[in-house]
Amino acid sequence: MKKITIGLDRDGTINKDLGTYVVHPDQFEPIPGSLEAVALIRKKGYNIFIITNQAGISTGVMTQQDVNAVHERMLEMLGEAGCPSIDGIYYSTTK
Repeated sequence: MKKITIGLDRDGTINKDLGTYVVHPDQFEPIPGSLEAVALIRKKGYNIFIITNQAGISTGVMTQQDVNAVHERMLEMLGEAGCPSIDGIYYSTTK
């Protein structure tokens, strides 16, 4: 039996859309209930991928290391909410 795969946009779905780039892990502010919702999806047995546009890399606003640090914080917070893992994070660096 094939598992269902769910792709979730990061900014505006999991964390608050600040209207600017999330450059530092401290700027990652989850939308209330979003982390728990992702944990519930995982508990149901679905594959979870997070997708996001990070054009700030190509414009020099942030580095790939900045994005990785934000994602590490997000994964830490997901773990604390009961989602110990996801299947991947994909991002584009172009507008």
